Amino acid sequence: MAKPISRVPWLATRKNGRWYAFWYDETKRRTESKSLATRDPDEAKARFAAFLTNQDAITGQVGSRLTVGQGLRQYWDEHASKGVIDQDRQENIIANLQGFFGDVAFSDVDQTLCRAYTEARRQGLHGGGMNRRKHYGAAADSTIARELGLLGTAANHARKNKRLGPTADPPTPMPVILKPQFVAEETVWLTVGEFQTLLRWAEGDLLDFIMIAYYTGARRRSIEVLTPGQINLIQGTINLRHPDETILQRRSKKRRPHVPIADELRPTIERMLAENGHTGWLFGAKLDFYYPFKQLLASLKLEHKGFPHVLRHSRATHLLHTGKVSTYHVAQLLGDTEETVRRVYAHACVQNLGDAIRVVSGQK
Repeated sequence: MAKPISRVPWLATRKNGRWYAFWYDETKRRTESKSLATRDPDEAKARFAAFLTNQDAITGQVGSRLTVGQGLRQYWDEHASKGVIDQDRQENIIANLQGFFGDVAFSDVDQTLCRAYTEARRQGLHGGGMNRRKHYGAAADSTIARELGLLGTAANHARKNKRLGPTADPPTPMPVILKPQFVAEETVWLTVGEFQTLLRWAEGDLLDFIMIAYYTGARRRSIEVLTPGQINLIQGTINLRHPDETILQRRSKKRRPHVPIADELRPTIERMLAENGHTGWLFGAKLDFYYPFKQLLASLKLEHKGFPHVLRHSRATHLLHTGKVSTYHVAQLLGDTEETVRRVYAHACVQNLGDAIRVVSGQK
């Protein structure tokens, strides 16, 4: 017997964990759905209630007044959920923006509101991410600029779809978005002594992670999901491209190259393969090392260097400081361009140049 068609809208999750509103479209004779742009069940219920009261609150604008919350949801549904690689970061940013600007008309966003958002984020009075709502922290200006940049992107998305701006019906002003000005900080790295101290105090999986992250120069997330199949002991290489990468990930500018297994790293890799090779994961499971690493660095009074990416910076810096490894080969290891290596690791490149000049001048 065929399943009866429900004429009453309903709320349900999909495999990605996000909540959706579903309803049967009599005209199209099929079930339609709309993302509620959240994984939080309570927030989903509230948005679903708004959907039942006024479907435009989810699917479009109320009259001629497109709110920031509506514009952000449309941007997520129509673009970010399909064409953005790091969707978790996008969701966190959208949550921060919605919590502050939500019911404000997009056309009413101006420099005063943007300054208020900037100060609230700087002081830790607002934001902190979808999974850390109770632990608001002061955001860096670079983070705030990225968030307000996404607000501008969502506004442009609405303009292209004629929901905002001069082509909307009726025409509306475009928002004026002001991002904080900031000076990019110099690249932070561990000294050789600090790295050796790190190795002495780290234990277990965290120690293995530090060894792999440093000697491969790879990004944290590519290491956390390493599988035995990505490692070739005969050739002495690790393929950082995960076999389950999506098409979007493969198109990412963050390239994941084949990297050599350094002599210092080989015993660690061989042991991990022997212990966990049967599990399908190099670490025996998919782990997250961000906070354990951060806590270890804090215990060593190195809070300002307490992020796993510092291991990538340290490896590149140490190699360049030897004066024996070129920027080209460092770029090959990191999966970056040589131009990026010279820009990000200028401190090491300048020292390298100074050492070379002293050698030529007979001073060394």
